[in-house]
Amino acid sequence: MGNSCGCLKDYWDLIYSQPGFQGGFIWDWIEQGLRRKDLQTGRDYWVYGGDFGDEPNDGNFCCNGMLMPDLTPKPQLHEFKKIAQPVRIIAGRPDRNEVNIFNTDFFRPLDWLAGEWLVEIDGRPVQRGKLPLLRLGPRTGQNLRLPLRIPPLAAGQEAYLRVLFRTRARQPWCARGHEVAREQFKLPVKGSHPVPRWPAARGRVQLTGRRLCLGDSGVEVMLDRRAGKLAAVSRAGQPLITAGPEFNLWRAPLDNDGVKCRPQHRQIPGRPWGRWVLAGYDRMRRRVDRVELKSVGRDYLLRSDIFHACRPGGGFDVRHIYRFTAAGLIFCEHVFKFAPGMADVPRLGVMLTVAAGLERLDWFGRGPWESYADRKYAAEFGHYHGTVSGQYFPYIMPQENGNKEDVTWFSLRGRRGVGLQIQAGKSKFGFSAHHFTPVDLTALTHACEVRSRPETTVLIDARQRGLGTASCGPDTLDSYKIFPGQYRLKYVIVPLGGRAPQRWRFA
Repeated sequence: MGNSCGCLKDYWDLIYSQPGFQGGFIWDWIEQGLRRKDLQTGRDYWVYGGDFGDEPNDGNFCCNGMLMPDLTPKPQLHEFKKIAQPVRIIAGRPDRNEVNIFNTDFFRPLDWLAGEWLVEIDGRPVQRGKLPLLRLGPRTGQNLRLPLRIPPLAAGQEAYLRVLFRTRARQPWCARGHEVAREQFKLPVKGSHPVPRWPAARGRVQLTGRRLCLGDSGVEVMLDRRAGKLAAVSRAGQPLITAGPEFNLWRAPLDNDGVKCRPQHRQIPGRPWGRWVLAGYDRMRRRVDRVELKSVGRDYLLRSDIFHACRPGGGFDVRHIYRFTAAGLIFCEHVFKFAPGMADVPRLGVMLTVAAGLERLDWFGRGPWESYADRKYAAEFGHYHGTVSGQYFPYIMPQENGNKEDVTWFSLRGRRGVGLQIQAGKSKFGFSAHHFTPVDLTALTHACEVRSRPETTVLIDARQRGLGTASCGPDTLDSYKIFPGQYRLKYVIVPLGGRAPQRWRFA
């Protein structure tokens, strides 16, 4: 149902490792929504039980397929395709550039597929080749040695090997050249050449009332000194950030978190949404305990300690640390801590609002479709491009969507390339960018009700809870939940004045 199918890879690892274990039966294949036109907007949307005045009904429980009612694939179908592919591609000895190809079919030789490979550095292809025709019989494998020649890498760059298999001829169910199987491997090579350095600082950070001018970079920051946070960031007079970063742990509940059209599910402690509501995560109160702003050399440092209270008697201690540099960079660190005994949370991160007009999105991480902690096997590492509007998937019941896991950096830019880039510290993060907020989606029950804001809501997470399958099945595994403890999120805000986004080295 909805944004679902977490932990499929975990199940499949058992299927492959235990000869007596079977599973993976899809229920259902297609969602059973009916098309209706919104008379106000003219947009089509899908309706379900209760939308016809029918009682009793099962609400949107008929919308539980891998395909939308019009056969549009849902994002989780990519995960199932990858897991169920008829070729297993396994890394062999790294020093010999080997891969093992195994035909998982029980009846068909592998010669109906043609293989190829390519090497990418930070998502850019640098070498490619074809595999020999493999006539592997059912349930047999073969080691292949690839003639890889990896050019020198810059420090911090990542090299990946992709191996693909496509159909050699037309099949009853697909055209010639259809991709059937793929795998990606991170190559064990490290870069020695330095990545591009961000231009050196000129001048110093100047403080005037609430305004910080970051050297000669043209970047200005407006502070809310009482609340201990950023109020706005601009470059050369163009707004970039209009609010945030603010602590955020809420996500628009999935069908797996609790069935939205059955209000009683919101109060059932056994359901994630019910636990979150009972814990008061949807109505926390903010208390500023400490704010400190001081000069550090040519830079300024802002630190704030804020307590977010929820019930009964619980809460979150959040420390925000910002370093504003004369080079125009803003180094951000957030430390989240919550006490033992509190319910696991939907996510731990921050939310910021990016100015309207910065629609062009680039990122280096998993993609191109959405990915989550327990559903990211099919989302491979690469450099991806798109728009903010294009990240939204219209699940029949509006809910959390569009997340990207294991991201090194992302950028949002306007037509002339002006915008901002967020680059991770030592640990990668998850993020999403949409024209609505999690609270916006929480209140909605049909896709036609989603209204786009002109600005962009960006969520950056140290961690987000997995998806699981709990609308009619088990919750996500404990390893994909966020239990009480201390978590840290670090990144750099890089205002872009026409520069292309990429990985930067900061002095």
